[in-house]
Amino acid sequence: MKYILKKISTLIITLFLVTIFTFTAFQVIPGDSVSSTLGMDASPEAIQALRHERGLDDPLVIRYGRWLGGVLKGDFGESTQYNMPVWNLLSTRLTVTIWLAAISIVLIFLFSFPIGILSAKKEDGFFDRLMVFLTQTFMAIPPFFLGMILTLVFGVCLKWFIPGNYVSFQEDKGKFFAYLIYPAIAMAIPKIAMTVKFLRSSIRRQMHFEYVRTAKSKGNSKRGILVKHVLKNACIPVITFLGMIIADVLAGSIIIEQVFNLPGMGRLLVVAIANRDYAVVQAVVLYIATIVVVINLLVDILYRVIDPRISKEGGAR
Repeated sequence: MKYILKKISTLIITLFLVTIFTFTAFQVIPGDSVSSTLGMDASPEAIQALRHERGLDDPLVIRYGRWLGGVLKGDFGESTQYNMPVWNLLSTRLTVTIWLAAISIVLIFLFSFPIGILSAKKEDGFFDRLMVFLTQTFMAIPPFFLGMILTLVFGVCLKWFIPGNYVSFQEDKGKFFAYLIYPAIAMAIPKIAMTVKFLRSSIRRQMHFEYVRTAKSKGNSKRGILVKHVLKNACIPVITFLGMIIADVLAGSIIIEQVFNLPGMGRLLVVAIANRDYAVVQAVVLYIATIVVVINLLVDILYRVIDPRISKEGGAR
């Protein structure tokens, strides 16, 4: 329990520091939402009046305290571009981003573990060499480029979907998921390649340990040793790696959403930055940071559950 409380305390401190950095970073750079709203030709009087109305002429500490107090109550402020509460704006985009990430994560788990285990079993065989080639290739290809290839092949050539023709969840659930599968595949393929390589190496490393030779000498089959002993030990470091992969997928859909014209958090962030809608930018950045630190917390806890030998002081290593 002390270990979990310590990790939760670290999470809270980390998020608090993120709020400070996120807020101050967008307050000290030149320009603000007033110039985007009124334009370059606005009079100094009009600019000053709108700055006062929005509280932008208050000291930085007061503005931060006001913003943080609102965040703790679920109020992320008002979008100056859309003239609506930021949370209402985020909630309409979260459905797309969360489902996109969820489908990608399912694909990663569905393919990486069977392929990684099979590749480790067929050491130096044709399948293993083929997987080594494919994993090295797909690890080197960025998701946005894969997205462009999928759009060209399945959208333009085969016409399985209409590029840029997004269908909302409320409008048609089937078409919504059918459209999301292509960007999800583009996000998942490089992560699958990374996970397969990592899992394959972890299993191979375990197969050379003394406990495996002891199990073989007792007449256990290679399959039995793999299932009962090797996989559990091999998956311990893989959990940490998968935690990073999941956090990356949940937080890293920005470019893919641009490629496939998805109205998710990524596109919202890009548009908000362009229009200096800092309330929206701060909320999205805080969302990304929260996803990363929460996933790391869950990974640390799961790591300790699987391997109780992890020191209470040091956590997962």
